[in-house]
Amino acid sequence: MVRVLDEPGWQLLPETYKLLSTRAGPSTAFELMAKLKSDKLSCRRWPAGSSQCEPVLASFWESRQFDATWICDGWLDICSADAVPGPGRPWNPLTDFDGREFYVWEPEKVWPTLDTRKAKPRTTRKALGTDSASAAATEAGDTAAVAGKRKRRGKLTAEQIRDGRAYLHDHPELISPKQAYPVLRKVLESGASNTTLWRAFFQKKTAPFHLV
Repeated sequence: MVRVLDEPGWQLLPETYKLLSTRAGPSTAFELMAKLKSDKLSCRRWPAGSSQCEPVLASFWESRQFDATWICDGWLDICSADAVPGPGRPWNPLTDFDGREFYVWEPEKVWPTLDTRKAKPRTTRKALGTDSASAAATEAGDTAAVAGKRKRRGKLTAEQIRDGRAYLHDHPELISPKQAYPVLRKVLESGASNTTLWRAFFQKKTAPFHLV
């Protein structure tokens, strides 16, 4: 399901982060978080599985930080202030949030240099790979170039994700990540991190049906 707020002024938070990073560089996280904490940038969240969005108060951001480790792939995590961002950071379902559920209102008015009207069309959840089109792309497989690039970066290719899901489907005894991680690395011949494996196979929206 592609969930996009009706008004054209709303923009996905990860997209805003990516656009701002081309101007602010290393200070992107600080710049964006400061505006959210001060309520100068309005925000709403549309949780997965929900039929409606909800306002995000400025106080929500006081104990949060961004983990932009996978921002190039469209991922932006929101985690607790005491977490250590990076590929090895474990996902905490009690304190962590998927940034693709968050939208901000007209960021170009907060940062006039973000002229989104002259940029590429705004990326929606569909373009960030959370809908059926993304699933179809996974089934079709990556090109050789994309697959090679993913392996070099410690990511999983579309074929590996497909094979991993099939393996878990056929081995229901692997019901916990702790049990499955070493087996999946061996089967897929991959050195993917725990976080990468969790996202691909155990996060609720991507897990095989027997794990949900």
